[in-house]
Amino acid sequence: AIEDKGSIFDPNRHEAIHQVETNEVDPGTILEIFQKGYSRGEKLIRPAKVIVSTGKKTKDNSNSNE
Repeated sequence: AIEDKGSIFDPNRHEAIHQVETNEVDPGTILEIFQKGYSRGEKLIRPAKVIVSTGKKTKDNSNSNE
């Protein structure tokens, strides 16, 4: 089974079903496995469906007291 939570998204092994903005991990990091993927040897049977980080949240309230 393909379970790569916490690793970097690989389009050859994963299918991104959702993206989440977060400050906690680097962009492209798998946050959650929605459905396990399967492979047999080097052959992919079914990609893992995953939720991926898009990177840091942007602050709407920046310090612009000028």
